This record gives sequence, structure tokens and C-alpha cells, in this order.
Amino acid sequence: YFNPDVEIKLSDAKKLDTEFAPSVSLASELTTSVNSIMLNVRSYGLSEMPVYYENYKKEDENFGKIISKFEELEKETKNMPELNTYITEVKKSYGEYKIYIEQTKQMNDSLAKLRADLLGLANIYMENANSFLGANLSSTKLSSNINQVIALGNGVRINYFRAQVQRDISLLETALNDINKITNLLDETRSLTKNEVDIRTIDTIKTSLNNYKNSLTEFLTTWKNRTEMEKIRTAKTLEFVDAIEKINHLGIDNTVKIAKSTNVSLTFSTIIMVIGLTIAVVLGIALSV
Repeated sequence: YFNPDVEIKLSDAKKLDTEFAPSVSLASELTTSVNSIMLNVRSYGLSEMPVYYENYKKEDENFGKIISKFEELEKETKNMPELNTYITEVKKSYGEYKIYIEQTKQMNDSLAKLRADLLGLANIYMENANSFLGANLSSTKLSSNINQVIALGNGVRINYFRAQVQRDISLLETALNDINKITNLLDETRSLTKNEVDIRTIDTIKTSLNNYKNSLTEFLTTWKNRTEMEKIRTAKTLEFVDAIEKINHLGIDNTVKIAKSTNVSLTFSTIIMVIGLTIAVVLGIALSV
């Protein structure tokens, strides 16, 4: 005896079992992977700690494997024609997002190198300034000038560190302005002595100061460029999240539709996946901004 209602239910149950439920399961894996990627990328952008970039690279491999599984499912499915388009959109948006992740890496590497350069130059500056002071304690004017050079130099370094802790770029501009004051003080101090050793020491201080200024200027420029780039990266992240949501809802919507139209009872595990995926999507949006 042929019962069309039973046949329809069996057909829908098969769709649920072989296409829609696997799509929800893969979407859950994909969303977990994407959230991990975005969290690590955002953490890396804020802290510059290499461990976050390494975590992102590991998850990037996992992301690729999940996409491959989706592509295998897409070849077999007959009831989700949109899946191919959605997979293409995810791969495209992720590719664009990754460009800005790598730009973040390049800029962070540049800032790390500049920090090392600045530290070395600051040490040369301070060692020679203290040496000059020790050799000219008997000269009130020379010792007064070099004490100001040391004090202003300390102020420059403090503002340099504060700028990074407080994420306040204006403090770097203040530091650069103070370097100009130090240059004037060094020129004045050089004109007050005929001692060749003192003159060479002042020239060494000034050379290290000029190099410090150049490196700090490059540091400021790189930081500004990174800040602007991060705005674009955030926009690309949101586009990526939108693409992921389409794939997520494809499986969820079809699963719920089947359940409603045929009264097919969803398994407990499928219900948990649907609920979990919905929560994960909301979390992903929060992580992306």
C-alpha cells in the first residue's frame, strides 16, 4: 500500500539526515573556528603578542579543512542550491580579511624592530650624557645644560612608553617636540666648550638623538597607518561574519522548515547544535568589532 504522506516524511527525513543536519553540524564547526580566528586576530592587534598570531595560523588550517568538508557536502546535496554561492562568498571574504591580518603582522614586526632600535639608541644617548656630566661637574653651566639634556631625554622615553600603555598617539608627538628642545640645548652646550673629548661626546649624543628622532617618527607613522588599517580590517571582519551567517542559516532554516512541515522530531543533538550555533553567531559579531 502506497501512502504519499509517509513517503514525503521519509524523503524529508532523508534530506534532514544527509544534507541539512550535516550542514548545521559543519556550520557549528565553522563558527567555532571563525570565532577563534577573530578573537586571536583581535588580541594580536591589541597586544602584538606573537602567540595570538600563531594561534590564528593554526586555526586557519582548521578553517580550510572545514571549508573542504562543506565543498564535499555541496557536491552531494540536491536541496541546498545556494550552498555553492555561500561557500564562494565565505572564501572570498575570508581571503580579503586575511590580507589585513598579514598587514597587521607586517606592521607589528616593524614596530617591534623599531622598539629594539629605540632602546639601543637611548642607551647610547644616556651613557654619553652621563659620561659628559661626570667629566664636567666643575662647570656649572655645562653640568646644568647636560642635566637638562638627561632630564628631557628621560621625559621623551617616558612619553614613548606612556603612549603605548595608554594608546595615546599624541604623547609621541609631545616626545618629538621635546627632542627639538634637546637639540637646541646640545648646540648651545657644544658652543661652550673647546675640549675635543667633550665635543666628540656631544656629537655622539646628538647623532644618537637624531637617529632616535628618525626611528620615533617612523614608529609614529607606522602606528598611524596601523590604526587606519585596523578600521578597514574591522569592516572586512563584518563582511566575513555576514558571509558566515548565510551558510549558518541555510542549514538551520532548512532543518526547522522540515521539522515544522512534516512533524519530524529533531534529535536532541540536532536541537543543541541549532541553539549553540545561534549563540555562536551572536558571539562572532561581538568579537568582530
